[in-house]
Amino acid sequence: IKGDTFIFIYGGNDQKWTQDFALAIEKIKRHEIIRRADAVIEHFHFGKEDKRIVPRFWIGIESLFANMIQKKHKDPTIDEIKSLLCLKQDQPGWVLLSKGPNVKLLGRGDQMYATAVDFDIWKEKVLEKAGFDVAFKEYYERKRREFPVACANMQLANYPADILDPIYCPDSQCGRSMEIASVSYKCCHGHTHQNVDAPAESGVVQIEKRS
Repeated sequence: IKGDTFIFIYGGNDQKWTQDFALAIEKIKRHEIIRRADAVIEHFHFGKEDKRIVPRFWIGIESLFANMIQKKHKDPTIDEIKSLLCLKQDQPGWVLLSKGPNVKLLGRGDQMYATAVDFDIWKEKVLEKAGFDVAFKEYYERKRREFPVACANMQLANYPADILDPIYCPDSQCGRSMEIASVSYKCCHGHTHQNVDAPAESGVVQIEKRS
């Protein structure tokens, strides 16, 4: 992978969203601004060619995360792993943007798509900022605030259930303790998960037993 290549990797079960997102990125990569910025943009639909790799991938990520949180010293990549596991539960999908091998942004599919289709609004920023990824992320952070608050959920199928360490929300604007329901973690960023418009106390881990 070339260091100056920007790569979108995306996944999800919503076929229309994956098609729409691919078309939006194709439109961006062919734009005159991208040529002038000397940027290369690629995109890959994860699991499109072989759907069998998808469950194997998530099992590996869950196992990696379980090992990380048991270590005394925090791994600097644990927040990215945590974000990815939360995005797995989101609909219509998830998107990872990297510059070469370096991850620059992880985001919800609907918010990333909204950022991509608005390219004509922020396209000049690609030349003004320090790169395509910087301009994309700046507009994404602005755009995501237009979306309703949604709970962050993390379900770990291959997780040692006797380890109930608090897991903190990966959202940079939140950081609260996620509720623990068996081996499912949830954070509503200070709102109740029944009604995200109603404020609630944060920082308390709740453990629910499921039969």
